[in-house]
Amino acid sequence: MNNHKKEPNYLESQNRVLFVGNGINDAQKINWNAMLFYVQDRLFKDKSIDSEKISNLDGTSPTLFFESLSKSSSNPEETEKKLRDFVKDYVNDKSNFVHKLWDLYNVIITTNFDNNLIIPKSNINDTNEKKLVNKKSVLYRRFDFQFENQKKALFFPHGYFKNPETICLGYEQYIKNLRRIEDFLNTYYPENNKKKNEKKSTSWIDYFVNDNKTIDILGFSLCDEEIDIWKVINHRKKILEKIKNNTINYYDLSLDLLGDENQK
Repeated sequence: MNNHKKEPNYLESQNRVLFVGNGINDAQKINWNAMLFYVQDRLFKDKSIDSEKISNLDGTSPTLFFESLSKSSSNPEETEKKLRDFVKDYVNDKSNFVHKLWDLYNVIITTNFDNNLIIPKSNINDTNEKKLVNKKSVLYRRFDFQFENQKKALFFPHGYFKNPETICLGYEQYIKNLRRIEDFLNTYYPENNKKKNEKKSTSWIDYFVNDNKTIDILGFSLCDEEIDIWKVINHRKKILEKIKNNTINYYDLSLDLLGDENQK
């Protein structure tokens, strides 16, 4: 008789997840000045152009910067090609931002309604709407798909645009969601229960209040209007002694996305 081990639930095994808000869209914009700094940095490292020439052009417009460097070079054609390649690398890097996120995470939670974080886009045609699991549930609504031969899950606590009735708009909808969230927390993570909770991660809330989990927050303002998210975070604080290994990292989009961080 063969003994087959039960395949582990990939949602349970994800100790690090990403929580993103609408600010994530700002991180994908192509910015002239940011591109200029990127090109300057590449030039300094490449050492193909005199660093003094680069420094003398600080503060000039990107157009003048590129024009002056290519014209003053001993090999204008080669320099111009190199500059264009650097710009191409910058734009390509920005364009692959979502792919880079999914390279780092298997589970992402978003308060956005759109499908910009779902890849590949072929997974979101009308015939694949069944991939949206528990579409009416604020607790469990998610989209499952495959990327780079790995299972991925994207949770939509505030709704999904292809199911307009799920979209969270106004305080009345927030209050309804709050009731469901409060019932869930009181059932699975009561404040007066001193026992460490071992619940499996199937709801997006579990990642905030279960042990051995790390939440990275990116592009989310944590404003007062997001009272449902604050409800979860405040409950987490009350039971923190039971979940000592649960960590929340808040990343400021004005800083290096994968570098500096402000931990809360």
